[in-house]
Amino acid sequence: MAIKQKSEKDKLKLELLNSLAQIDFSKKFYTYYEKIRNHNQPNDLDEEDYVAAFKNCDIEVTYNKSERFFTYEENNQIHKLKLKLAFAYSTVELILEFETKHGYIGGVLTGLAMDAAKLSDPKFTYSPPYPKFPFCNMEELQDIIKFSISLLDEIKQAIKLNPNLNN
Repeated sequence: MAIKQKSEKDKLKLELLNSLAQIDFSKKFYTYYEKIRNHNQPNDLDEEDYVAAFKNCDIEVTYNKSERFFTYEENNQIHKLKLKLAFAYSTVELILEFETKHGYIGGVLTGLAMDAAKLSDPKFTYSPPYPKFPFCNMEELQDIIKFSISLLDEIKQAIKLNPNLNN
């Protein structure tokens, strides 16, 4: 039986996870979730409110109507990063896309948090395993947006410090 070689994309994803582990990404993600996990009252916010929340945070996003998510994008000469925010039932799901010459790597932040935590503790579990960030009102939504962008800034710095992610 032949042993399958890891693709360049798989190697880069592991490099990304290692970079996330170095900045305590999982701890920051789960700590923030613990802070807001009980904000689960239904609300009547809609797409217009979401746009207003981004504007109130001075964040420019685009909206992909067919896939129903907002995208915040950062481009520079070295990196192209996207943070996608998908809204459903008074929750936000965050998705990271990092463009490399081998394609995009990243994924849903809950999965990245779990995978990065398992690098140092293979038996790591969390309940719920893949939480979404709940919000009850505009203020809580804006707090999630601000946290998400600050986390993206830390991820960006971690990527810059990893020479294997900068080719």
